[in-house]
Amino acid sequence: MQYMNSNGRKISRFTLGTVQLGMEYGIANIYGKPDRRRAFDILHAAVDGGINAFDTAADYGDSELVIGEFFNARADLTPYELVTKFRLSPGNNLTYNDVETQVRRCVNHSLARLKINSIPTYLLHSTDDLNRYGKYLYEILNKLKNENLIKRVGVSVYDPEQTEEMLKYDIFETVQLPMNIFDTRFLRCGVLGKLHKANVTVFIRSVFLQGLFFTDPSVLKPQLWDAEQPLRLLHDITQREGKSIAQLAVSYVRDAGGPCSLVIGAETVQQISENIRLLDGPGVSEKTANEIFHQFENIQTHIINPSYWTK
Repeated sequence: MQYMNSNGRKISRFTLGTVQLGMEYGIANIYGKPDRRRAFDILHAAVDGGINAFDTAADYGDSELVIGEFFNARADLTPYELVTKFRLSPGNNLTYNDVETQVRRCVNHSLARLKINSIPTYLLHSTDDLNRYGKYLYEILNKLKNENLIKRVGVSVYDPEQTEEMLKYDIFETVQLPMNIFDTRFLRCGVLGKLHKANVTVFIRSVFLQGLFFTDPSVLKPQLWDAEQPLRLLHDITQREGKSIAQLAVSYVRDAGGPCSLVIGAETVQQISENIRLLDGPGVSEKTANEIFHQFENIQTHIINPSYWTK
């Protein structure tokens, strides 16, 4: 397993995404939500493979509960990097006390489900909350850090503009952002480099674009018909490069993303081993990296943002 050093923490370059352990998730998911035994087998395989970083959220069904039960039963484990997320209830007119009450309720809920006393890394799940209540959240999250209920805070973002907003607040030490072969916006605009320069810990999700890369271009759902041509081009590139789609996807983001941890989910124990192998796999040729960078420059938003797939 490869590791990175981020602000004094040794974090595996592979973070296990655990949304699949708590709910039905992913366009290419064929196994469905696992039962507890299969979920624990996946977590055991991750730990045994050297993974020490795990990503979850209050919104991910039973995911926090599964992780809490697993690590509570594995008291022998060394400290691990655990990331969870929260969001506020919709509304534009909350007072400071309203926001604090909600955040504390979210923190206590996650602490109880995860069976821990302090959350290692706590992320805003929606930058809408930051836009509406940034000053309140800055003070409240600082207060919770001083109470040792959370250790580090950050934001899960969807586009570079949201990251620029996050960087206005010095409290945010961590960011989770999307990046893949079809989506290199953070790389192109220089935001990724700015985050590294600011010593922000970077987690990159959506490496496989939630499984879209493995979908047969001829059987796409209507809302994804525009992805057919890019997918066929991707297949052509992988054949010329002599790599699988999975290897190309992981190697490209791993090497282009700089010091970062890739958040990748798994539905089976075998996928854990395969993803670790991919992370240790060969790099992408300079020619192919340049082709990816230029050929997929203008992929439409409704393809690279999965929130549009069900609309």
